[in-house]
Amino acid sequence: MANKGANIAVIGAGIGLAILATVLLLRQKAAPAQCTGFFLVGLNEAIGSRPGYPKWDAKYDIDKDNVISAADAALFRTTCPDVCDFAKFSAAYDSVIGDPNYDPKYDFNMDGRIDYEDFSWFGEVCG
Repeated sequence: MANKGANIAVIGAGIGLAILATVLLLRQKAAPAQCTGFFLVGLNEAIGSRPGYPKWDAKYDIDKDNVISAADAALFRTTCPDVCDFAKFSAAYDSVIGDPNYDPKYDFNMDGRIDYEDFSWFGEVCG
């Protein structure tokens, strides 16, 4: 009986390693060029598009399946978790370019300041 349990443990460990390898491979393949709120806003606006659609932009098709979908947004959040980190966003809030706490990652509309408009975008795309 102990041998059967050991075999199950080995199989379980093998499956766990296979899943981990798949996740790491997806992260490497799927990592967007930039981990910024601005990128996430563009991705959010492009959801539902395919090649040939007006809002199509291949850079938002993170999983490379020719459809920009919620799966791409989920991959973005997995590979760029800081963008939706409320504590880090809060630390940068009410700053402008040149301030020590300004972080362009949280300037969702790229206007040089992190303010209520960025907070609104943060709420919309980070949910």
